Amino acid sequence: MKYTEFEIISKFFNKNQKLDQNIIQGIGDDSALIKIPKNNILVTSTDTLIEGVHFFKNIHPKNLAYKAVAVNLSDLAAMGALPKWITISITIPISNTQWLKYFSNGLFKTLNKYKIILIGGDTNSGPLSITINIYGLIKGKKALLRKNAKNGDLIYVTGYLGESAAGLYLLKKKTI
Repeated sequence: MKYTEFEIISKFFNKNQKLDQNIIQGIGDDSALIKIPKNNILVTSTDTLIEGVHFFKNIHPKNLAYKAVAVNLSDLAAMGALPKWITISITIPISNTQWLKYFSNGLFKTLNKYKIILIGGDTNSGPLSITINIYGLIKGKKALLRKNAKNGDLIYVTGYLGESAAGLYLLKKKTI
C-alpha cells in the first residue's frame, strides 16, 4: 500500500507520547514550538544515515531506528546535555507498511527509554536515508567543549573499544 506523507506521519510517527510542559506545539503543524526553561542552554546536533554508506541494505528497520537515535545521543552526551526532543526526516523508496511499522516501533522504543519526544520532521520518497536533529538542555554554563580539554582530564569509555569495528568486519565478511 502506498501512503501519502500525512498518512505516514499519522499512522507511524504521531504516537501518543506524554508531552512535556515545554512543548507548545509538536507534530501536526509546520514547525514545532518549544519553550526553553530558564537558566538552560539549548544543545542541538544533526546526523544523517544513508543506506550503503552508514548502514547495510539488509539492516532490520528496528535496529536502524536505534542506530539513528544512538548516534545523536552520543553527540549530546559528549557535550553533557540531557536529551529532550528530536525531529526526523526520512526518505524511503516505497511506503512499505511492514518496514515502517518495525522502524517506528524501534524508534519509539528507543525514544521512550531515554524520555525523548518526537516533535516533528519530514517524509520523502527516494533512496533510503534518515536525518535526525536532536535537541537537549544543559543547566547553566556546564557544556563540555573540546576546546576546554586539557592534559590530566579523565576520559571515560563505556562498552569495549573495537567492538563496533569488529562487528562491521564480521558483517562485511558475511555479506561478501
